[in-house]
Amino acid sequence: MAARKRKPPVASASTESRVTTSFGGWSVARIQLAKRMADAGDLTLAADLWERVLGDERALGPLQALAGIASVGMSFETAVVGGDAADDPLVPALERDWWAIFPEDLQGEIIRWAAGLGVAVVHRDTWEEDPETGRLLPALDVWHARALRWDSDASEWKIRTREKPGGVTLTPGDSEWMLLTPYGKKRPWAKAPWFGLGLLWFAAQCAKVNLFEFNDTHALPTRAAANTKPDTHGLTDEAQKELADEVAALVRGGSIVLPDGYELKLLEASAKNWEAFVKVCDEVWPKAVAIAMTGNNLSTQVDGGSFAASKTAENVTYDRKRTFARCLETTARDQMLTWWAEFNFASTAPPWPKYAIEPPRDLTAAATRFQQGAQGLATLGSAGWEVEEGEEQKVAELLGVRVRRAVAPAPLPAAASGDRSVATASLLHARAVASDDGQALRDGQVVADAVVEQAVAAAAKAIAPDLATLKRLIDDATDPRDLRTKLITAYGAMDPAAWAELTYRAEVLAAMAGRFSATAEA
Repeated sequence: MAARKRKPPVASASTESRVTTSFGGWSVARIQLAKRMADAGDLTLAADLWERVLGDERALGPLQALAGIASVGMSFETAVVGGDAADDPLVPALERDWWAIFPEDLQGEIIRWAAGLGVAVVHRDTWEEDPETGRLLPALDVWHARALRWDSDASEWKIRTREKPGGVTLTPGDSEWMLLTPYGKKRPWAKAPWFGLGLLWFAAQCAKVNLFEFNDTHALPTRAAANTKPDTHGLTDEAQKELADEVAALVRGGSIVLPDGYELKLLEASAKNWEAFVKVCDEVWPKAVAIAMTGNNLSTQVDGGSFAASKTAENVTYDRKRTFARCLETTARDQMLTWWAEFNFASTAPPWPKYAIEPPRDLTAAATRFQQGAQGLATLGSAGWEVEEGEEQKVAELLGVRVRRAVAPAPLPAAASGDRSVATASLLHARAVASDDGQALRDGQVVADAVVEQAVAAAAKAIAPDLATLKRLIDDATDPRDLRTKLITAYGAMDPAAWAELTYRAEVLAAMAGRFSATAEA
């Protein structure tokens, strides 16, 4: 009977690999229990789970983006029907008291709890007098929602306190409690993303631990001594154990003597299980929390780059912020500001708070809209059509800017016969270049004399002395700087309106002639 071929013995040091299925006291089973308890109205575990999500580094960015509502400006509208905010004394009072009642950190905490769990509990601890205004202001505090429970039999909220651990009735808007439910008043926790995000948060935490375990087990190759001569008997069991112990005891830079026919190998892991752990941590979990909180997946990371996608994301985030802002405005007014108005002003109509949340402005789209609208109007004008009187508002809506009909400028007075035309003078001015060279100025005297003579001949006798003085100054000037100094000295005290009326054209023509000759010389 032929002998069975034996598998070459391998002496190695092995490490058992483990997979983490629990983290920080949480497991899939406990998260499912939190869901069942929440369905029954008990938010104890659901609130605890969401609190763990709030502290995750990947959730901070999207949550902070949504809570940024608290950092925008505020305005306040009077609640008096047909009234004006300027005539309502409660408006300036609330403008001052709002930030004392609802500081930014309090608003942010309210939004973070309400966004994930679907409900935020705010307790009014006491009423405190403002030392400057003398008004009573509520001191508010956000309570942990684990104490909250919905009693479906009594159709009311109950909350556990130190005095009554069994729970007391919570009535939103009774001057003591405020409850923000952005997803609706009926079973708000069932519409909130805490359960789905809680599962993915748990998966991400386990993936982090498993990645560390994987690195600890597989990142460093395992040393193994293998028999390279399978036809030989090899070592005895006792000799194999001794060799395995020596291999396991090897340190960096160490060496051992291997038996005949054996060689030392490094066994490396070929599996890429670690990629799944990294994907959960860097892609699945971050995108899920970004979409749930801001409505898009560009809040924490952007792969490649898409301008259109980023614009869509901005609009979605704006819509979500606006929804939460409007809910917080109404809840704060109805459940807390009504008491502020009654205690301080004996009024039941507190102003409406309004967050200044505006959609992101697309300047490129605005410019395109203006250009296309202007081209359309120009096309109509070329075809003989025009916008009717009184339609300016519609044109403004088309272009995106307010417009008005242009007023035609008054025509310039006609020049006297024989005068050098204004167009020619303007041409000389455009071609001239300033120069401080005296020779250039003297060479230009012929042109200057001709221009001054034409101006004198066409002007009234009343301006003759001024033109004669101007000609004398040009004749006496040694260079352009000297001419400017003499002009300031001679006419600095003259009435500006009279000077502009009587000598403006003569001065400009003379100056242009001088600069033109300087250009010719250069």
